[in-house]
Formats: sequence, C-alpha cells, structure tokens
Amino acid sequence: MPRSGSKNSLTVNKFEITSNTTGVTFDISKGDPDNGVPGKTPVISYRESVFVPFVEIQTVLVDEGTAIPEDGGFTNVMSGLKIEGAEKVSFQITDGAGNTIRLTGSNDLRLNKPGQTFHSRKSMTTALTIVSKEALDNTLLENEVTQKLEGKISEAVRRILRNDLKSNKSLLTDETQNKVENAFGCATNPFEMIKTLQIYAIPEGVSSSGGGSSSGGQNKCAGYLFWQTSDGIHFKSLHKIFEGTPTHKFIFNNKVDDIIPEGYDDKILEAQIDSSVDVMSNLERGTYKTEMHIFDENTQEYTTDGGLETPTSGNGRIAGRNLPISGSEYFNKATKRLSSEVPYGGFELGESLEQQKEKTTQPAFNPDQIAQQSMQGFRQKFTVSGEIVVPCNLALHAGTLIQCDLPGFDQKRTPRKNTRSSGIYMISDLCHYTSASQAYTKLRIVRDSFGIRV
Repeated sequence: MPRSGSKNSLTVNKFEITSNTTGVTFDISKGDPDNGVPGKTPVISYRESVFVPFVEIQTVLVDEGTAIPEDGGFTNVMSGLKIEGAEKVSFQITDGAGNTIRLTGSNDLRLNKPGQTFHSRKSMTTALTIVSKEALDNTLLENEVTQKLEGKISEAVRRILRNDLKSNKSLLTDETQNKVENAFGCATNPFEMIKTLQIYAIPEGVSSSGGGSSSGGQNKCAGYLFWQTSDGIHFKSLHKIFEGTPTHKFIFNNKVDDIIPEGYDDKILEAQIDSSVDVMSNLERGTYKTEMHIFDENTQEYTTDGGLETPTSGNGRIAGRNLPISGSEYFNKATKRLSSEVPYGGFELGESLEQQKEKTTQPAFNPDQIAQQSMQGFRQKFTVSGEIVVPCNLALHAGTLIQCDLPGFDQKRTPRKNTRSSGIYMISDLCHYTSASQAYTKLRIVRDSFGIRV
C-alpha cells in the first residue's frame, strides 16, 4: 500500500469481549506491553455499506495461551472466556486527526462468528466476525412486524425500528410524503419489512406521481436507501442523495511527496474509476425506459401505459453535469416490459364495513408503478462507480458525499484535472483497515453523471 504523510494512523482504544458464561471481560487488542508483545488483534477491518442495515468488523485474534487466568495458570482467550457466539463486544478506535468511532455501552456489538482457528507451535490464530446488535435481533420471532402499518412510510419505519426491532440507535431519516398503503406485517422480520417499504417511499417537498406518461413530466422520485453506520440507522431518499455539499475533498496528483495541496483535505493514494457505461446491461434492465402492461380485473380491459422515461436532466439534483445518454437510437425507448393488475380496495383502521365495501370497486394505490420509479432511480444513481484508497479517516461513512479530483493525461508537462471523472461522489461502501504497519480507508464511490457540477 502506498505511503502518505497525512493522518495515516489508527489507535484501538478498546476492543473488549464479555463472556456470556463467566461474565469476564477481556480486551483482545491489548498485548503485553511490559514484555514487548504487540496487540493481540494485528489486523482489523471495519465496514459500512449503504446496502447493509448493520456494520461489520472482521479481525484476527492471535493467542499465545497466556491471557486468561485459570486453575493457577493461564489459558487462551477462546477457552478462558468460553466464546461460542453472540458475546457483547465494545469497540472504540481513533484516527490521527482525533476522529473516533465509538460502539460501546448501549451501542455495543455482538460476536457473530468465531471463525476457523489455525494452530502453530507457540500460538493459535482465530478469525472473528462482529456485527451490530440489530443484525441478530432482526432474526428473533418476538421482534417480527405483525401489525397493519399506518401513517407516513417514514413514521412506520421509525416505529418498526423502535417498537419491533427495539433499537436505541439514532434514526436519521428523510421524511416521506406518502402513507403506507395496504401493508401488513404478516410476521415479517423488521429489515425485510423496511426493505419492502423503501421501494415505495416518496420524499417530502417534491412532486411525484405513480409513473407512466400521465405523470405530466413530474419528478420520478420514489425509492429510499436503508443502512447503518456508527452514527446511527439511515433511511434516506435516492432522489436527494446528491443534494448536499461534499464533506471532504481529495486529490490524486501522482506525486509521491506528503504535501497536501491547498484546498484539499488529503491525497488519494490509489484510484480506479470505471467511467464506462454498460449500454446493453442498462437496456436489458430498463434503465432508460420501461413499459407497464396493466390488466383491470373488474372491466376485463388490458392497457399499456406510455412508459416511464428517464428525464435527460436526471431525477433530482445530479452529482455532475451530464447524464450518460446512449444516443437517440436507444435512449428513452422502452426495453423492459412490466406487468401489473389494477389494485382495488384498501382500507384504514377504524373504517366501517360499508366503507370498506365501497372501496372494493375503487382503484387504489398502484405499487407496481411506484416500483418502476425506484428501479430507475437506483440504476441511475449508481451508473458510475470506482474505488479509491485514502489515509485512514474515521470521519468518512457510507452515504457521505466527497469530492474527488482526478488527473487527466495529455501531452502537457503538468496534467490537468480530468473534467469528466472528477467531481462529487457518494461513498457506497467503506473499509477502515489497520494492521501493525499501516492504516488506510478504502472507499467504493458512485455517482449518476459525468463532469464537475457548478
């Protein structure tokens, strides 16, 4: 891994596992400093992703069998703590700039998987996978969503997280304008229920319709992302993900020195940006236009709507200046057929039987047309992707907007900034990594367009 003189250090303040059997707590990151023994966890990978509703830590425990007192002597950590899984884990790390990830107390983690153990003559090495408590709580039958959901989708999501999942994490949500329609828990686990609702969520403050040509050119803004970071649980609108201002600015200038150019927070150590567009894949998935075929069971009529087109200006504020458009020969020509039935009925709690009966002949909310918006919004927002490596920075999180300035290559002695691939990106996945010799942050970054936004 390349070297940088920027804040590329990481301190493990706490990495404690508490035995479910004995109640003994042991910090697996601490070695024996008096005898020059380094930390017991020489490698730690902390991960977040906008596609995953929990955080994950992977580490390696090196054990020389002298950690836990037992019968007048000592034994190894795994045996001494009687580690079998689901143990409480308190974790805290700090980078060179003082940024801290603190998952302790009510925000502590759980040991998910004590992995394979490798034995040598003087030690044993065990791989450990640790996750947010919510990841395990989500599997409990007692936490399943069983009630009919009411109110705005954002309110329903918060109730699921607080009342069903019983999470005390900070809830960072974009409010929705639309209500839950005909949604029943039906003994569904909380994550699965929220993943269903996120498809139909429409943010407050923007106009929207159910899709199709009848939308009158209004924004197609349905669809949310649902994920967790060390800051809390996020439920955020796809339509709004590029509305904010980048929190960090990075540059890749091909120089091996440690000098950070003025106006930047740090240097990019490695970069791989995929600026190409897979046209065939986009067409097959209906990225540019889908066509909805609708059957009305009451009237026995079969109709085709005008199709849902991707606007050339993008859905919501875009990250760059220009969306990738695959020429007039293919752009906004329908390439995927979806089928739907006109939904009837739908009732709210407290309605009389007569009111419910009247609704059986009235067209209700059409989830399939809203789902079209979500699918197209998702495909558009993640059109361009890449991976970069920067010095360890714990202030970065999945979902954070950053600016990356990448070099262009021409015959000039000093390369200019690449105006096509430089600009604003969102972090979709990250890994904070530390070992005995280095620390860095690896980011997978995405955007919906090319060019530098003005």
